[in-house]
Order: sequence, then C-alpha cells, then structure tokens
Amino acid sequence: MNTVKFIGMDVHQYSITIAIADGGSREPARAYGTINNDFDALSKFCRKMVSTSVSCNAMHYS
Repeated sequence: MNTVKFIGMDVHQYSITIAIADGGSREPARAYGTINNDFDALSKFCRKMVSTSVSCNAMHYS
C-alpha cells in the first residue's frame, strides 16, 4: 500500500532510533526500531521506506 509516511529519527553516535507515523492517520507514531548509525544501514532503511511509500518526510532530532 502506497502512502505518505513521516519518519522521526533520534540520532546518536553509534545508533539511530526510528519512529514512523502514517500521513492522514490520527494514530500515534509507532516505534520502528534502532539501526546502526552508518551509511549502509540508513541507505537500506531509506530504500525500504521509498519502496512502500509515495512520499517520505524525515525529521531529524539530535
């Protein structure tokens, strides 16, 4: 199902914790999980999100 997703990222030195909220939904964001803070892990996550969404909007918190 293609949809808009809002992605929150809590970035740390060695890890990134991710939460996802579906656009148009009143449901709270759900925890996706934690990935390594490196290009390969982030690239894999982004490719997965783009393949299941029309639009991804990322928010970065540090």
